[in-house]
Amino acid sequence: MSVGAGGRRGPLRTLRVLVSGGSRAALLTGALLADWGADVVLLEPDGGHSERRVLRGAERSALWWASRARNLRSVRVLETESELALGLARAADVLVDDLSSACPGAWGENLVRARAENPGLVTLMMSPEGTRGPDSRAPSDEICAEASAGLAEITGDPDAAPLHSDYTVSSAASALMGAVSAMSLVYRRNHGTPGRGGHAELAHSEVLTRILDFISAFHDQLGWVAERNGSTSPYQVPTNRWQTSDGVWMSFTGNTQGVVERFLNAIERPDLVSDPRFDTNVARVANRDELERVIGEYFATHTYAQADASMQEHGVPIAPILAMDRIFEDPQYAARGVLVEVPTTDGVLRMPGAAVRFSRTPGEVRSPGPALDADRAAVLSTWTSRAPGRVSAPETAGTVAPLAGLRVIDNGNVIAGPLTATLMADLGADVVKVERPVDGDLFRRQAPLKDGHSVWWSMLGRGKRSIALDLKDEADRQTFMSLTDAAQVVVGNFVPGVAAKLGIDAAALLQRNPNLVAIEISGYGQSGPISKRRAFGRNAEAFCGMANLTGYPGERPQHTGFPVADAFSAMFGVFGSLAALYERDEAATGGQSLDIALFESVFRFLEPQAALHHARGEVWMRGTAMDEPGLWRRVLPTEDERWVTVSAPSDEQRAAVAQVLGCTPGELADPGVDLAAFSRDFTATELLEAAHRQGVAAALNVTVAEVIGSPQNRARKVFEHLEDPQAGRILAPAVIPEVDGNRLALPAAAPALDQHRGKILAEWAGVQR
Repeated sequence: MSVGAGGRRGPLRTLRVLVSGGSRAALLTGALLADWGADVVLLEPDGGHSERRVLRGAERSALWWASRARNLRSVRVLETESELALGLARAADVLVDDLSSACPGAWGENLVRARAENPGLVTLMMSPEGTRGPDSRAPSDEICAEASAGLAEITGDPDAAPLHSDYTVSSAASALMGAVSAMSLVYRRNHGTPGRGGHAELAHSEVLTRILDFISAFHDQLGWVAERNGSTSPYQVPTNRWQTSDGVWMSFTGNTQGVVERFLNAIERPDLVSDPRFDTNVARVANRDELERVIGEYFATHTYAQADASMQEHGVPIAPILAMDRIFEDPQYAARGVLVEVPTTDGVLRMPGAAVRFSRTPGEVRSPGPALDADRAAVLSTWTSRAPGRVSAPETAGTVAPLAGLRVIDNGNVIAGPLTATLMADLGADVVKVERPVDGDLFRRQAPLKDGHSVWWSMLGRGKRSIALDLKDEADRQTFMSLTDAAQVVVGNFVPGVAAKLGIDAAALLQRNPNLVAIEISGYGQSGPISKRRAFGRNAEAFCGMANLTGYPGERPQHTGFPVADAFSAMFGVFGSLAALYERDEAATGGQSLDIALFESVFRFLEPQAALHHARGEVWMRGTAMDEPGLWRRVLPTEDERWVTVSAPSDEQRAAVAQVLGCTPGELADPGVDLAAFSRDFTATELLEAAHRQGVAAALNVTVAEVIGSPQNRARKVFEHLEDPQAGRILAPAVIPEVDGNRLALPAAAPALDQHRGKILAEWAGVQR
C-alpha cells in the first residue's frame, strides 16, 4: 500500500484538512478524517483547545487529549496571525469551522478570500442550532442540542428527569455527519463539478432530528408523543435489559416475531409462543407487564453463563452490558484488534483503533494528541501551496446534489445497511433497493403500522427504487450480479457467512467488479469468535460499553431513545464508501471491501475512557462524567414542571450558573446540595433567559411536538412533507447538511415492492463501471 506524506496510510492519505473550530464535534470530525490518513492540522488559540482541559488533574486531562486528538497536528494561531490561517486555507482541501473558531475574527472576510484563491476548498460550518433563526446565537453546545432535538426527553425513566448519556452522543453523531458532509462535497468536486469545492452547514440539533426521523413520523401519522420508557420500547415487546443471578445485565430487542419466538424458547417458556396474550406484538404490547415479570424471573434465577448458552443455542441476538474492564479482557475485542497501542513519550497508550476495516487501505492511529503548536514548522514548510491537482472551475447555476450520479445497491435489511443507502439517497445517489419477493424488506412490516403500512419504512425507504430478487434463485442471483457491474457501492448487512454461501459476499462482488466498494455491516464484524452471532443495534450498544455509561448515577444501565449503533454504523458506511471512492480515484487502484461492526462504530468514541482505564485503571460508570470540569451538566426542574439542561464546561461558566441560580459556587459544586431547590424558583422561560444573559449554554427539554413546531426549526425548514402514495402525506426531516446555502430537495417517497424493476434493468444495463 502506498504511503502519504509524513508516513500516513489509509484511503485519505492525500487529503489536507484544516480544523479551526473549537467544539468537540469539530475536533472529532478532524480526528475521524485523520484516522483514515488525512493530514489534519488543528488551529488552536493561545491557550489551546478546550479539550485539553476536560478532566480534573493534569495527568487525566493529558490522557483525554492524547486519545481524543490523536493523529492531529497542532498550529497555534495568535490574534495577529490571520494571514497565517488564510495561507493554510489556500493549501487545504477541507476546512472545518464552527462558531467557537480558534481563528482571529472567526474567518469572516478571510473565508471569502480563501474560497476565491482556492476554488476547490470544501468548507464545513458546524454549530449547535445553525447560523440563522431565532435561536442561532443563543449560548448552546452539543449537550444542549440533545435537549432541543428531543433526545434527552425520550431517554431515561418515566418518573425521573430527562437523561443525557455520559457517552458523547451529539458530539459523535455530528462528527460523523461532518465527515460525511465534507467527503460528499469532495466527491462532488472530483466528479460532479470538477475543481469546485462547496460549503456545508451542519447544526448539531438537526443531525439528531434527522436520525430521529421515525419519532417525528410516528407523531405526524399516529399522534404518538414519544416519552421516556427506561430501556423498554412502546412498540416492540419484549425489549429491555435484565440482570442475571450473578449480576450481569443482558440487553435484548424483540425486533421480529421469529426472534421473539426463539427468545421465549430460550427462557424455557415455549408455551408462551402460542399464548394469545403473547403470540403477536400487538398482544405483547397490551400484556407487557406480565411478560416482563416472566422474563425477569428467568434471568434472576440463571447465571450469565447459563442464560447466554441458552440464547446462543436458540440463535437469539442478546448481549451483555460491558464496562471498560471487561472490554479489555474480551476475546472478540482481542481477536479483532479493536484496542491498539499508540506510542507516547511515556510508553504506549491503548485506545480504540480506526473504525471500519478497509481491505486494502486500512486506517491507523499513528500518534497521540499533539503538544500545543508542536507542528508549526513542519506544517508551514509543507502546506505552502494550494492542494495539488485542484484546478479552478466556474460557478454553476443552482445547487448540485453532492452524490448525483453515484450508483448504490442497498442489499441490506432492518436498519444499519438500509440507512446507509438512505443517507446516500438524501445526498443525491441513485439507490436501488434489492428486496425479497412477496414481502420485501422486514421494515415494511415494522411496528407501528397505520392502515397496515409501516410508518418507519416510509422514513427508511425514502429516495430508493425497488427491485424484488430471490437471491437463492440462480436466475435472480445472476440479475443481481449484473446490477453490481453498473454499481459503484453495494451495501449489505448479512450475518457473516450467509452472503458467502449465496456467492454474493464482498470477495465475489469485487472479483466480478474490481472497482466496486463493497460494504459489509454486521453486529460483531466479519472475524472473531462471536462474529456469526446475530446482533441488533442495542446489543452492540451493550457490548461496546455505551449502555454502561447511560443511566442515572448509581442506578441501572439504560439505552438512549434511538438506535445509536445502527445510525453510527450507517454514517460510517457513507463516510467509508466516500473515502474508498476518493482513494480509488486518486490512486487509480480499484475498489475494496469495508468491514463495519456495529459495536466498533460506537466504541470508536470511547477512546478517552479506554485510555484512562489502560493508564490509571479507571472504570467509568453512569454519572462519572457529570462533575468533570469540561463535561459538567445538569438537568434542572422548574416551577412550571419543565426540565432545562444547563451545560457549563469551564470555571467561568459554572460561576455564571451559580449567579443565575442564586447559590454559591461551593453549593453548585457540592453533590449533596439539591440544585432543584434553586431552579424551581424560575419558570423554564425565566431560567433560560437568565442563563443566556450570562452566556451559559442552556436548552429546554422538548417533546417531539415542540421540536416540530419550534420557531427555530420552522425558520430553518427542518421538516418537510413527503407525498407517499402508500402512506399519504407524511412529515419527514429535511436533508442535511445544507449545501451552498440551500436545502437539498427531499428525495422521493419509499417505493412499492418491485416498483422500478423495468426501469432499473433498462437503465443500469451496460452502464460503465
